[in-house]
Amino acid sequence: MPKEPKQRQDDNIPPPPQNNPRQCHFWVKRKRRYCHLPTKLGNKFCGEHLICDQEGKRRRIPCPYDRSHTVYEDELQSHLRKCNARPLPKQPYFSLDINCTLASSDSHTKIALSELPKEELDALIKKIEQWYDLLVPEIQTSVLDHPVLQKKMETLKNTKHAIQQASLLGHMEKLSLLPKDGCFIEFGAGKGELSRFVQAAVADDGSAVFILVDRKNMRLKFDSNIRAASDPSAVRRIWSDIKDLDLSKVDLIENKKVIAFSKHLCGSATDVTLKALVNLAKSTDHG
Repeated sequence: MPKEPKQRQDDNIPPPPQNNPRQCHFWVKRKRRYCHLPTKLGNKFCGEHLICDQEGKRRRIPCPYDRSHTVYEDELQSHLRKCNARPLPKQPYFSLDINCTLASSDSHTKIALSELPKEELDALIKKIEQWYDLLVPEIQTSVLDHPVLQKKMETLKNTKHAIQQASLLGHMEKLSLLPKDGCFIEFGAGKGELSRFVQAAVADDGSAVFILVDRKNMRLKFDSNIRAASDPSAVRRIWSDIKDLDLSKVDLIENKKVIAFSKHLCGSATDVTLKALVNLAKSTDHG
C-alpha cells in the first residue's frame, strides 16, 4: 500500500519546548524552531524575548529610541540616559536631506515609478539597459593585497572579509590614496576596523585625520585603537545619516586632501555619499 503523505505540523502550533531549564521558550516562526539564546535560571525567556514573558514579576518593554532592543520598565529612565540609540544634540554638520536633492527641471512633473503603466515602465527599463551597455565598460575583477592584513589572515579560519579589506587597501595604495597627511573618511564605518587598517597602511605619524561616519553607535569599536596610535584630536566619529551630513561643516576636513572609502554601503547610501562629496567639492577647494 502507498504511504500516506506526512502531515506537516501547523506552523501556528509550535511543539513543546525541549526539556532544558536554560532553553528560551520563544518560538521563531520563520525558522520553525525555538530561540537558541540561553535564559537565566528561573526565566522562560532570554533577555531578547523577556518582553513575551507574561508571568514575570518585572515587565520588559521596547526601548523608545530603538525598538530592536528591550528594557525593564522600572529601569526605563535610567536606560534612556545612556542608550546608544538616544538622539544626540544637533551638530553643526547636520542639515536635513542635504544630500538627497538633485538638479531637475521644474517643467517636468515628477511621477513615482509605481504609478507608471507597465508598458512605459518596461520601455524605461529597456532604455536604461541600452544606455548602460553603451556607456559603461565591463568591470574587471581585480583582487589586490596589502601586507598590513597578513598577520590577521594567519589567525582566521574565514578570511573573506580580510581579503576584501586587503584588496581595498591594495587599490588605495595603487591609486596613491594613502598620503600621510590625508583626511580619511570612512562611510558606513561600523566598528571602524577598516579605518584602523588604513591607519596602519598609512604609517600615521600624527599628520593624518580619520573621520568615521555611521548612523548607529556600535559596541566594541576600534576608535580607541585608532586614537592610541595617532593624535586623539585628529580622530572623530560622526553619528549621522549620510543624507543629512554637510561635510563642509566638519572642521577636521579643512585644508586636507579628502580620501573617502567604504566597504559596507548599499546602493542608496552610495548615492548620498557621492552627493555629499560633490557638495563638499562645490563648497570648498576640495575639487
